Amino acid sequence: NLFTTEKGIKVGVINVQGRVFMEALESPFKTVMEAQGKLIKETKIIIVDVHAEATSEKVALGWYLDGKVSAIFGTHTHIQTADEKILPQGTAYITDVGMTGPYDSVIGRKIENVLERFLTSIPMRFEVASENLQLHGAVVDIDENTGKANSIIRVQKKM
Repeated sequence: NLFTTEKGIKVGVINVQGRVFMEALESPFKTVMEAQGKLIKETKIIIVDVHAEATSEKVALGWYLDGKVSAIFGTHTHIQTADEKILPQGTAYITDVGMTGPYDSVIGRKIENVLERFLTSIPMRFEVASENLQLHGAVVDIDENTGKANSIIRVQKKM
């Protein structure tokens, strides 16, 4: 998708889903390059959301896309990683930006419900937790002329 900021800067956003431990889809490597090929004609600023379970798949996509996109944000596991960096060719990268919601939980659900399920193997409904709400994410500074990232800063803020 292509968006235009209030300042008139065009930003491309690509979302791909990984395949390791998830439903079989088209290769995220192939899919992201097809989308990048279209967006690069409109803007040098391209942000990729890699929704995947396996960190190895996200890391591999990071190296594959280095220099081809501005930033790569991993998502899905809800646990923020501490590996934010600028890759050698100028792409900002983090394996998982984390989640916004109840930090004292198991991926946003009440701890007791999830523990009971793991201990008994009995299917049950997981209730949404509500303790210690936090905002997790990352802020990336991107050069609008080159599309290269200048910096990436991890964000963790109690709400």
